Amino acid sequence: MSVAKRLAKSVPFAHLLGIRAEDESDDDREKREEDEARRAEWEKKAEDDPDRERREDESDEEYAKRMEKMDEEEEEARRAEDRRARGEGEDGDSEEARAERARCAQIIAFGITSNCIRQAAVFAFDTTMSAKVAIANMKATRADGKQSIHSRMSGVAPINPVGADGGEQLDASSSKSVAAAIIQAAKKARGEA
Repeated sequence: MSVAKRLAKSVPFAHLLGIRAEDESDDDREKREEDEARRAEWEKKAEDDPDRERREDESDEEYAKRMEKMDEEEEEARRAEDRRARGEGEDGDSEEARAERARCAQIIAFGITSNCIRQAAVFAFDTTMSAKVAIANMKATRADGKQSIHSRMSGVAPINPVGADGGEQLDASSSKSVAAAIIQAAKKARGEA
């Protein structure tokens, strides 16, 4: 390395003395070349588009920011045009994604109305069943389980009815029967019964 290069690197204001390091890194060189290419592109576009011309009172940084913003807007417009050409919506979703959301919505809506939300969620999100098949499955499951717990247990006799020890038979829901059951349980725990 020459003395001038070392001096230029060690003295921050060497460029004012006319000494240049000229030992530019590859990254710096690439960035400078990209900036130059971008500015050349902007100048070329400015010939065709009066909005891209540099304004008299505009600094280099302001001009660069304004051109980058215009480039981003143009790129977004190109992407939106490409999405429309591919049949996607404004939000970028394809027909397939919209159909999947509609399928899930139908299944979940039926699950909410028929009070089987968990099963509907499993069919909607964990399977690829069509909405028609999933709804038919939920209807069949619901038809099999129409009996409530009360109707199924009404015919079952209590295992240990209160008063089985010879006392009077009490209604299981009355407060006397509950109190008698508590007293009986306490006696049994103490070994008296």
